[in-house]
Amino acid sequence: MTSGSRVFQFLTHDGGFPLTSGFVVDQRADPAPAPLEAVLDLAKLANRPANACAFGKIALISADGISTFQSLPDNRLTPSFCGNSTAAAVHCMAAAGEDVISRVHGASSISYSLTASIDKDIIRQSWLLPAPVVEEIEWHGRRVLLLRSLNDYAIVLGDIPAGMSPEMARTELLGLGGCTKLAVVTDGGNLPSVQFYNSNGQHGAVPQTGLASLALASRCTPRLADVLSDGFVSYLTTAGIQKAALPELDQSGSDNLTLTIGPISVGCEPVASRAAA
Repeated sequence: MTSGSRVFQFLTHDGGFPLTSGFVVDQRADPAPAPLEAVLDLAKLANRPANACAFGKIALISADGISTFQSLPDNRLTPSFCGNSTAAAVHCMAAAGEDVISRVHGASSISYSLTASIDKDIIRQSWLLPAPVVEEIEWHGRRVLLLRSLNDYAIVLGDIPAGMSPEMARTELLGLGGCTKLAVVTDGGNLPSVQFYNSNGQHGAVPQTGLASLALASRCTPRLADVLSDGFVSYLTTAGIQKAALPELDQSGSDNLTLTIGPISVGCEPVASRAAA
């Protein structure tokens, strides 16, 4: 990274409960933004597991918008969509009360329009997405929904087969891609239970893109829509069972949907250049 880049460490929260940790690199003031290889050292720092939350995200801010990368277990970086790291980037881009209009880049070749606002440390976001394409398959006697609107997601309706790990299920369903995701939806009693998994293992909290993928898939799949009819899911963390609301989806045109992500609280601190080197 050059002297024109600013680096921040972030932690996002929902009602005081930690969600995701990582780094934001603001390259807007840099006349020659550094290539991705220049931030690989940050991957090692981002890949330190944090208690009760997800980790390993690096968001780059440039003139083209916000690009998020996931640090893999071997410290390589792979493109990823992430509502939490996008919220952290917005926190670094705007003053209180200002709107941010930008683009979000991730795992696909398509970028999405973003409108966001900040009130103190609370970020609210709306993403403009194309209508989802959902593929429903039979897998080991279970129904699985595959969609690729926000990262590549496999949503398993029911438990993972006995003797199979979540990592085995993820790679069997979606291959060895570093940014493929698995969601396992089961009967949780009062609320459906869901657990999310990625290349770093079980998600420590709840991914915003995971919740959004559930909401998107339920629009096309009556069975999942029935399971999620209350608009909430429960998920297990090291701090116990938590509850999360699915994001809102509004038809904003013949082919587009507006995804409104619930408010996310962001804590950001500047990182000394020697800590990022």
